[in-house]
Amino acid sequence: MKKLVPILPLLILAACGGQEARTDVELKPYDFTYRSYAKLLSEFVIDERIAYASLKEERAGLDTLVETLASADLSQATATQKLAFYINAYNILTLRSVIDAYPVESIKDIDGVWDKTHWTVASDKLTLNDIEHEILRKKFDEPRIHVAVNCASIGCPPLLNAPYYPDSVDAQLEFSSRRFASSSLHNSFDFKESRAQVSAIFDWFGDDFAERYYDADRFPGTSKKENASLNFLLMHLELPPGGEDSRVTFDITYNDYDWSLNDLE
Repeated sequence: MKKLVPILPLLILAACGGQEARTDVELKPYDFTYRSYAKLLSEFVIDERIAYASLKEERAGLDTLVETLASADLSQATATQKLAFYINAYNILTLRSVIDAYPVESIKDIDGVWDKTHWTVASDKLTLNDIEHEILRKKFDEPRIHVAVNCASIGCPPLLNAPYYPDSVDAQLEFSSRRFASSSLHNSFDFKESRAQVSAIFDWFGDDFAERYYDADRFPGTSKKENASLNFLLMHLELPPGGEDSRVTFDITYNDYDWSLNDLE
């Protein structure tokens, strides 16, 4: 017989109209130290993979994290507190989405994971798409969120094994940017042949990087999106000897995105 799993009231499976619909959840002070989340990440994020089977067996801590997201009072939160909060919320809810359906080969096998399943976050009814596109991308001038939010896939920048903290979120985003730029799994450069093979993330979201990283004096013949993406990557890449002199222009291609689950097992 199929085992029934209690559905928490904060998970709303039916789609509802409009982003950030309010609920009657009683708001409570939120713990921006993220102690419980830090403990969970230290236990279940191993070598840039996630031990989903073990996390599912010991899911109580994650379920509690999801519950506390629902009642988080952000009315007095600073911009950096909100930025860290929504990055962490996205990643927590992605973990929860995967273990609710686990075992799966890919997060894409979970019907409606990004646009149909609604969660209560700071008393708002939100999908994962709402958090990423309507909040993080629209309300924060921060393209580096694309190396911070994790979509539970090999092709995605790996989940940081610590929460994003308000007082160190900039440094953590820089760390995640450097790690992603230098990952040959995601990005590679042939400086001799002036070729770049980069993550599909820059094909999908390269325009988000343009305001901060576009440089009209560099990379002639590239689009604004390509220029900004190359600048971002090379700024965060430890260049080989002579690499600096080789950066005139690049023939850029995008990798096929690997949607395989970033599972430890």
